[in-house]
Amino acid sequence: MEISLTEKLRCGAAKKNPKIAESFLELTISASINELLIKALTIISYFEIKANCCIIILISINKKLIKTSKPMDQLESQIAKIQLSNSKSAKTYVYTVAEKASGSDAELFIVAELPLLDPSAYESCEKICLAITSSFRRAFQRPINDNSFETAISQINEELGKLTSTGQTYWVGKLNCIIGLKYNNLFSIATSGKVAAYLFRGGEFTDISCSSPKGHPLKTFESFSTGKIRLDDVIILSTTQLFNFISLDRAKTILENENFLTATQTIIHLLKDNTLSGISFASIFNLQVPAGETSDQEVINLENYVIETPALPKRILSKLTALAKTVFALDKSTRTPQTQLPKISLFKRIKNFGGGARGALAGSHKILGSFRQTFNSGKDRLNLQNFKTFTPQKKFFFIAALLLLVAFAINLGVTLHFKKIKQVQAKYTGQIKDSQKLIADAESSLLYKDEAGAKNFLQKAESTLPDINKLDKPNTDLYSRVFLDLQKVTQEMEKIIQVHATDISALSQAENLIKLPGILGVQTNSQIISYDLTNGKVEDNRLKIQGKIIRSVALSGAVAVIYNGESLKIWNWQDGSTGAAFTQNVPGKDNTVGLAIYSTNNRVYLLDKKLGKIFSFTTAGNKQIAKPTVAAISQNDDFSKALDLAIDGSIYVLFENGISKYHNGQKTAFGSPALLEPIGHKGKIYTQSDFKYLYILDSQNNRVVVLNKQGGIVETLVNPELNKPSDFAVDEKNKTIYVLNNGSLIKLDMP
Repeated sequence: MEISLTEKLRCGAAKKNPKIAESFLELTISASINELLIKALTIISYFEIKANCCIIILISINKKLIKTSKPMDQLESQIAKIQLSNSKSAKTYVYTVAEKASGSDAELFIVAELPLLDPSAYESCEKICLAITSSFRRAFQRPINDNSFETAISQINEELGKLTSTGQTYWVGKLNCIIGLKYNNLFSIATSGKVAAYLFRGGEFTDISCSSPKGHPLKTFESFSTGKIRLDDVIILSTTQLFNFISLDRAKTILENENFLTATQTIIHLLKDNTLSGISFASIFNLQVPAGETSDQEVINLENYVIETPALPKRILSKLTALAKTVFALDKSTRTPQTQLPKISLFKRIKNFGGGARGALAGSHKILGSFRQTFNSGKDRLNLQNFKTFTPQKKFFFIAALLLLVAFAINLGVTLHFKKIKQVQAKYTGQIKDSQKLIADAESSLLYKDEAGAKNFLQKAESTLPDINKLDKPNTDLYSRVFLDLQKVTQEMEKIIQVHATDISALSQAENLIKLPGILGVQTNSQIISYDLTNGKVEDNRLKIQGKIIRSVALSGAVAVIYNGESLKIWNWQDGSTGAAFTQNVPGKDNTVGLAIYSTNNRVYLLDKKLGKIFSFTTAGNKQIAKPTVAAISQNDDFSKALDLAIDGSIYVLFENGISKYHNGQKTAFGSPALLEPIGHKGKIYTQSDFKYLYILDSQNNRVVVLNKQGGIVETLVNPELNKPSDFAVDEKNKTIYVLNNGSLIKLDMP
């Protein structure tokens, strides 16, 4: 890395690599280079006071000669990602990421390690690493600027702090992690805990880690470094276990004397031969090459190499099989291709294997030709007449051979069948894990109050999950855990609360409640059964009326407005009398939605689905209905699909998938509630001018959704007693909701 003027500069090379420091002090150099170094030291002395971060100046020196490379404006990466572990006996959890950012050409790198003292801690470790990854990815969904990496580190610290505040402290003081960003010819790095981060340049290793001696839960990554990288630089990001099995000197020799592809393969074989059961570690090797000059055949992509403890010594055939898999990279069970990173082609692998595969292919053609000729000759000679002339010994061997052939065919068919099943289940496993990552991203979005983003991630997670009926036992267990996580995050996003419910009265089967002061009732066959909220009595003769009540709304005193499917009427519910029918601008039964009152001007409102208009009517001192006017006309809404309406000065129209708000006849902005399962095709909405919230009875999903008047979710109320709700009444002051549910009146106690 070269000097970066955007961060604090400190000659870390002198502290981290004494050999370089000694060569630096003894250096005899030309006047032009001397002038350059004097300027660099002047910059260092200035920024030592002004800045607040640590970066290491890495100068590659070979005795008394400075080796310089012209920095490239853009460099490409060749990546080798190596992850070695035995999942059955591992004592540490390791995690790696090497991918392109979604919003730019930047490359993101993460290497993390956590202790795994017992298998139950696996999910906790994974959750911490996924939280770091989702925050890091989110920071680079936008174009990059000079502060992008610092912002990303701050967001990661904040998210880890929030996890700690929720009681998830398993990782505190135990996390060893490297976070790296490469953009053009700049590389930024932040580390925490004990890690191995090195730059290999000019035949020398230099430590580029910058971990603080003691971490803090709210500031896990306290400092970071940024600097320039050059052509042919190799950056190694790893857990410390790597150099317990291969020394720095040995790694130096390998990287100097072999090309990158061969060097990384050599390191893999050394690790495979020397690592022990229970040891896990992860490494990323990153070679800088000229942009646009690298072909696919020259790039290595060796990922997630897993060591399993062998039960028996390998035989010659097993070793040959393992060698073939290594050379051709045919074992895909442990590989996860990197997004947008080039891979080595199969043609190149075949070409480089021994003397090539041409001889083997030519030989196979000869063998197949000989087999075909023998088969045709045998087919001509074999017939039933010849079989009869066989000796008993020949017949026995012929039948035995035939049975063996049949057994082989059956075995081959069974093998192919189970191989196909295994491939399908592996695909399902990938889908479930993709869903798990999306759920982690949703959880991160909720921490930052991004409910819309969380909803989007959860919808993708839900659609990604496969059908549980198609899964085998391991995938079913994994599915169950991920589905529980999905429910948990959904409950957090929708603020779902199970409230206390009391079945207070049996009324009768009906769709709509008659809501009067202190009385709730239903009409069945022209008879009204009512429930008195003050004394708890059920009566069937207290309320009387001639005709039907499809919808009703109470005015002041003992007066209400009713809609009977054809007209509006004033109804005195104490004596049972009704006023004259009013039909002007009153739509028919199939085209009418809602009936609501705005108490401030004593007008009632209903929606005409056919005309796409909302009409309001005066009640003329609670005595007669008159003066219909248009309160609102549909604006980009399909009023024919409206479910209900409510009014508090603004008019709220409920639709299957959301709510539209109209004020003074104009449609105004209203938020979309972050509900994973949207409002169903049947429901009611209610509020008043003195109410703080909007209340929605979602009959299809058996819940009551409480919203603020900007569209945000306040809470979602559920109870198993709600199985067929059709209408409701809300007493916000006393925190009570009465629900007409399958012929019964149920009382819900709001929290």
